[in-house]
Amino acid sequence: MMLERSMHVPFRLDLAVVEWGGEAEEVEVTTLLARHMYRAETIHITWLDDMGPLFSAPAPVLRELAVYSIPGRIVVPQSDWAPQLHRLKLNGSFEVPAVNNPFRFLTYFSSWMEVQVLSDARRLFQLCPQLKSLSLSMITKASLPFLPVGPVPASLLSLELRSLGNTDDCDISSFVSMWHGRHMEAFVLDCQNSLIILAQHLLSRNLSPRLLELTGRTARLVADNNIEYSVQISEYGALNSHYWALLGPYLRTLTDIVTTNFLGLLWASPTLASLQTIECTAYWLAGETLSGPRMRAPQLRTLRITTTVYGTSILPNCVSGIPNILLAHLEIDGPDNKIPEFVILGETVEYVRSIDWTNLKNCARAIYVGEELIWEERGVS
Repeated sequence: MMLERSMHVPFRLDLAVVEWGGEAEEVEVTTLLARHMYRAETIHITWLDDMGPLFSAPAPVLRELAVYSIPGRIVVPQSDWAPQLHRLKLNGSFEVPAVNNPFRFLTYFSSWMEVQVLSDARRLFQLCPQLKSLSLSMITKASLPFLPVGPVPASLLSLELRSLGNTDDCDISSFVSMWHGRHMEAFVLDCQNSLIILAQHLLSRNLSPRLLELTGRTARLVADNNIEYSVQISEYGALNSHYWALLGPYLRTLTDIVTTNFLGLLWASPTLASLQTIECTAYWLAGETLSGPRMRAPQLRTLRITTTVYGTSILPNCVSGIPNILLAHLEIDGPDNKIPEFVILGETVEYVRSIDWTNLKNCARAIYVGEELIWEERGVS
């Protein structure tokens, strides 16, 4: 085996195991690896049933360990095992015991909070006082009491939290509140109310959201410091009127929205007092109907609509429906509740002029194709 032939040279090991040939094979490989841990610099293993032999063998030059599937729950070792360790990734349940020898150089930790058994991460910040990046997945309601306990390391500027199943009862907001007021280099959430939790964090830093982009399950917020923050939202249906009622107070400064589901936004009928521009796709406007109160955007100036889907224009199919839906479900200030600038994207001027688009005049004061003005209401300057 290469480990035996390489003598005392430090090594990096990437071992991709789909399935062990039997218990004897796994024990043989684990025993061999443990015998050479003293010179291991980097180890990546896809599957290992028993971490004990590796954690029992001193690893004085080990800088990175990643095990991508661990059954049961393992006890995380301390720095006397691997004093030079910088990165530790353990995809499985884990436990941090009482800390006697914290890691001085460990800056990245990634693991799961519940697989078959619960993890206990309460002492993690004591074990890793220099942590810069933390990633915890499979967070459940049952695991919430076992999340790391503060104080948070001052160096920890990258946070990734993912709940299991995105359920309503797994509320991580109080855990995330430990970072309130801090600048974050990376802030990734995949949990219930993730967008609200992100907005609360921005408020804690006196930052004002300017742009909100909703694409599928991804929500991207850009604040007035021009830093982008992304979160995963549970389902588009979760952004209902109740959700927007909770979210709305944090978005008073929002000026731009980009969305692939403007119909859902209209249906939720939020009030967005500073909103000036909406950019969306038009496939939602072909024959759709809505009920309920209007979405209020008193300062709205521009609606930009892409009317091509997979290279095919759907503008002729939705010209008649667009004014009806917008006039009935979008409330803005100004004459006749009309949008000052209606912009068609993804079409040529020649094509738009070749079809009957005049019904759009009922909901707009000026109509553009891209940047070219093709019609303007009289008296508009």
